[in-house]
Amino acid sequence: MLLLANTITADMGMIPGLAFVGPAMGLPLSVLAAFVERPFYSLARVKRHTIWYSLQANLVSLGVGFVATLIAAFVTDSMRQYYALYEVWPFLAVCVSILVERWYLQARARPELVGWGWTGLGNILSAALCVGVLFLVVHMRSAFPSLRQTLRPYAGPLQIVAFVGSAALFIVSFVRPRRKTTADDVVFGEPAAV
Repeated sequence: MLLLANTITADMGMIPGLAFVGPAMGLPLSVLAAFVERPFYSLARVKRHTIWYSLQANLVSLGVGFVATLIAAFVTDSMRQYYALYEVWPFLAVCVSILVERWYLQARARPELVGWGWTGLGNILSAALCVGVLFLVVHMRSAFPSLRQTLRPYAGPLQIVAFVGSAALFIVSFVRPRRKTTADDVVFGEPAAV
């Protein structure tokens, strides 16, 4: 099953030539999605700690996506009449991502009202980018088969760095907004809130 959006993990790793299947690539793809969605969340009226809240929302969305993916797989495997769920799952995943992330951002950005349109557009764009990355990886695997052999010795370290680096960034995203900041702290061009 091809899994889309940041509510679910991707089938293949982002590094051409390496076939990494499983949740570890969900974290780097969620980081990518968070950075893509960040400007849209600013437009949706998330005024403070936008990048950190974007990372947090994407992590929550990823967790919900794992659970939803397991439920969808169970339903389609146990009840053949729901096999069409495989066909609509990518679209449902994007919808779930929009709902979960908008809900989370609204809870974090109070009292501001987080806009639905910008949240939805950011999620659709990040999902399209994640799918684009997958298609690019598949293309590079077929166009450059020797690349897989060249990168094979580095597969483990690259996967560990991608996973650990992403996990560290997610941890920072929860710690950073709680830290007492000074007036001259700046986060990605945003004045930090006290």
